[in-house]
Parts: sequence; structure tokens; C-alpha cells
Amino acid sequence: NLIDRLVYEMYDIHPVEQQSINDMLKYGVGFFNWAKRKSRKPAGAKSVQRPSTDMLVDYANVFARTANAMLRIQNQAMSATVYQDGAPLTVVSYFIGNVDKARPIQIVTQPEAMRRKLRELDNLLLEQKSPSMYLRRHVRIYEGNQVSLVRPSEQRFWTQSQARADADAFIAELLS
Repeated sequence: NLIDRLVYEMYDIHPVEQQSINDMLKYGVGFFNWAKRKSRKPAGAKSVQRPSTDMLVDYANVFARTANAMLRIQNQAMSATVYQDGAPLTVVSYFIGNVDKARPIQIVTQPEAMRRKLRELDNLLLEQKSPSMYLRRHVRIYEGNQVSLVRPSEQRFWTQSQARADADAFIAELLS
């Protein structure tokens, strides 16, 4: 950690860039090393383990904070809801409303009916391209003033640097 701080300081690396570097080392490199093994355990690498509630709250905060920087111009803000608990997919939803009505992040433990639906959706999003290659899609659902992000329940998809990239893509879509 001391060496990391010295390098960041020496090269004047911004905290956001530091987070991107840390996420890449922790999740990107970890996933790469795990994926190239011949025998992989499903939870063998941190990057493919289920995200904790704290990690999802951090993701939701960073996404909302990044998007709110642009939404505040129109006196709007995002309020997040994290749906978690045992499904193959994790959902984070944002409601866009008046800045006065913004609320703290809510955490919802998924009822069994939602868990079943997420399993069905997971099967639809996973497509086998060859005997050893699969494609898994991510989903964004827009409904009125709400946007929901649906992704696999793996830590590599719920990092703070991923939240910034997702918020940037969301804002770009709003502006187009």
C-alpha cells in the first residue's frame, strides 16, 4: 500500500484513476488468471464471487453521484434501490425525480418470485456460441423515470470504476 501511494503521488494520479487501477488489478487481472486455468472453481476468484451488499451500495452511490452531476442541471437526482440475495443476477434500479425527493439507497432482499424470474432471465441472457464459448448479455431496462441495470452476480461487474463507466454511458444515452 505504501509503494502504491508513493507511485500514485509521484505520477500525480487522481483518486478516480487510482480506483480504476485498483479495480483492474483486483478484479480484471484476477479474472484473467482464473479464466485461463484448466480447472476452475466457480467461486475460485474474487472477481466471480457474489458481490456483497456494501459493494453494491458503493456501486449505486458512485453511479448516482456521477449521473447526478449532470441531472442537477435540470433539478433532478437519482435514488437507488439495490435488489440482492441469492439470484444469479443482481439488479440495481434508479428512480429519477426532483432533487428534493431524493432518498438514501434502499436495499431489498429479493422475494422468491423475483429470484425465479431472474433465473429465467439469466437463462435467456446466456448464449452458447461454440462448445467452449458463451456470451452473456447485460440488460438495462427503462420504464418511465426508472432505469434498472441487470447483471450477473459477480464482483467484477459491480466495481466503482464500472459504476463510473455505466453512469457515463447512461448520461450519453440521455443526451443523444
